[in-house]
Amino acid sequence: IAVGSPIRRYISAINGLLLTNQICSGARGKLSSDVEKIIKEYGLSLIGIEHCSSEKEKKEAVLNLARKKIPVHADLDKAAAFDSIPARSELFLENPANIDSVSKVRNMLILTNTRNFTDKDLLVKTLGETNYDLLIVDPFFKSSIPFAKDDVKELQTKKVGAKRLVFAVLNISKAQDTRPYWEKGWKQGDPAWLRFQSKTDPSGLIVDFWTPVWKRILGVYFKSIMELGFDGIVLQGIDEHKTYEQIIPIN
Repeated sequence: IAVGSPIRRYISAINGLLLTNQICSGARGKLSSDVEKIIKEYGLSLIGIEHCSSEKEKKEAVLNLARKKIPVHADLDKAAAFDSIPARSELFLENPANIDSVSKVRNMLILTNTRNFTDKDLLVKTLGETNYDLLIVDPFFKSSIPFAKDDVKELQTKKVGAKRLVFAVLNISKAQDTRPYWEKGWKQGDPAWLRFQSKTDPSGLIVDFWTPVWKRILGVYFKSIMELGFDGIVLQGIDEHKTYEQIIPIN
């Protein structure tokens, strides 16, 4: 298979792509022709994240992507903490309609770090007071307390009463000692597939993601998240193969 060839089985198994800093990085929203062709061929939806350096740049990014019908989470947070809920006045294209597919989403919020909230019920109540079409959250409050089915159901209703989508995040290449799958006694190198310390997360270890044991753990974890009632899952860590390619270059 030629380098750069799309893995069609993988592409057909997903519903869309999340694009990061297409505008605020200076890329000006330019996708490669190969990616644009794949998106069109497979009917993939697009959503975006923009970490901007000024309010002017953030507004430009939101408007630019809105013209392409790409909903976006835009902020001024270069650290990408995803730990706050903007004021209601910042909500762009507020939408009273019911949302049952990503193609209908006009705005979105990502909140995967809940350190600024004292308890899960407060977080659910606060998010319930918003009108975003799409929420992307960690399925575990402070990485360890799972949302209940009733919590997810409440999150799926906007303040105006219309339905919205709620997605959970799942990191497929990093194991964390706060997660329910973590076993007592695990540490870096034991088991052997717990390979590297994460540079951005003190509780996280980069794993040999192709290991059968880890894939079984992910399968159970994925199933348990969906059984809580989430509308979908956003996969994180899909570019961790680059870490291994730096260690063992592929010619």
